[in-house]
Amino acid sequence: MSKSIFLFDNQADDGIITASSTASGTTPASNVQNPQRSAVWRSGAGTSSQLNCTLSSIYGVTHCALVDVNLTTAGTIRLQAWADALGGSVPGVDVTFAPTLYVNTALVSANYGSGAYGIGAYGLSAALNSAKNITIIPLGTSSMDPYWRVTFTDINTSYQQLGRLFIGSGQQFDANMSYGWQANRQERSVSVESLGGQRFVQPRDDRLQLRGSFDFLRDAERTEMLLRMQQFGQRKPFVFSIYPEQSNQGMTTTVYGRFNSVAMSGTHFNINQLPFSVVEEL
Repeated sequence: MSKSIFLFDNQADDGIITASSTASGTTPASNVQNPQRSAVWRSGAGTSSQLNCTLSSIYGVTHCALVDVNLTTAGTIRLQAWADALGGSVPGVDVTFAPTLYVNTALVSANYGSGAYGIGAYGLSAALNSAKNITIIPLGTSSMDPYWRVTFTDINTSYQQLGRLFIGSGQQFDANMSYGWQANRQERSVSVESLGGQRFVQPRDDRLQLRGSFDFLRDAERTEMLLRMQQFGQRKPFVFSIYPEQSNQGMTTTVYGRFNSVAMSGTHFNINQLPFSVVEEL
């Protein structure tokens, strides 16, 4: 099982973003730098498109995350990096992943090309224009390359769409999150009941909330998280995943949101506790 992970430092937000095509002036490539996930980039017509990012500051990249891609289970995501220029002669990272979507009977994660993904509820017939999904791509190492490209390909889509692009480092702890975590939905729909007892509901998307606790942080990890609490508070969104893997389990326990509550306490010598909750951004 993969360790739970925070994706805090998004170097793509300070980078230069361009795209191979854009559908309109209201869906530019720069929208993927907007903390509001509904402000999407949308490509022009076609089954394949590219999003380029030149990093302005390089602190080491260990993960890429894609929020709200509209690909189906037939789609692929190729992530590439270069040291000298976009499409240059000094290549670095070059990996291809499938988008993390709900698939019937998907029991374990599988890399692209190594398993059957099926045609689940978000399968071949459904282009996900606004579905909430997050694909996390671990690199397995830290890359210092400044030039990045994401290529989206899907024969079932007439355009490609993305809400947020994360390129940066992930934060994991030596001791994983303790068991006993919780997931719940914050209801936002407005309901009115008539005198006769009939209910009339104005549907609104609810918010996923994940609660948990890291109970065995070392002092150095405590210091790092105290700095994160200062930087992010309850005002800046980030990506958090209990199970950062390509599976139904990973999809339903990953959230793009803000801290709803977070605290730190020293319980023993060099042992600290971090109870927290993250609430989804819509």
